[in-house]
Amino acid sequence: MVRVMVPDTSKTRVNESMSLKECREECLMDCSCVAFTSENEALQSGCVTWHGDMNDTRTYTQVGQDLYVRVDKHELARYAKHPYGSLGKKGMAALLVVCTCLILLMTIFIYRFVKARKQLSRRDNNNSFRLSFDDSSNLQEFNRTNNSNLPFFDLSSIAAATDNFSIANKLGEGGFGSVYK
Repeated sequence: MVRVMVPDTSKTRVNESMSLKECREECLMDCSCVAFTSENEALQSGCVTWHGDMNDTRTYTQVGQDLYVRVDKHELARYAKHPYGSLGKKGMAALLVVCTCLILLMTIFIYRFVKARKQLSRRDNNNSFRLSFDDSSNLQEFNRTNNSNLPFFDLSSIAAATDNFSIANKLGEGGFGSVYK
């Protein structure tokens, strides 16, 4: 216990020549010893051991003395923190598996969502491009407003040149789709 007023000293033994370490060893070897502390806290010297009930012990926030209380090993084990918390090893393993599966499912869901969104966006872009250049009046208007040296062709002239996109005229596929001669 940290920063406490030491209990009633009517049932204590004092030995001024012992260190705190020796005091601990003496208390552990005496079955009737219930607590110990150093007589001089600043120098960590002297030994005070309690035998019997500890009356009038109070905890302070600012000042006080460190008091080492003996507790039964089995009693202490009941209140000791487990290294894996209250879950234990099996519970921790199950939690790890569930979290891993959830993260994996979320990753797959996000990947498919983004992929579907890109395909939808690409399809919308292709449809808007087709709609804007389907008739020759739109093509002529685009050529007039765009001072480009690139020639633009309407879909009907490209379809006629590739024999309606025949497989026989297909050269291969690139990043933007099929390539025809």
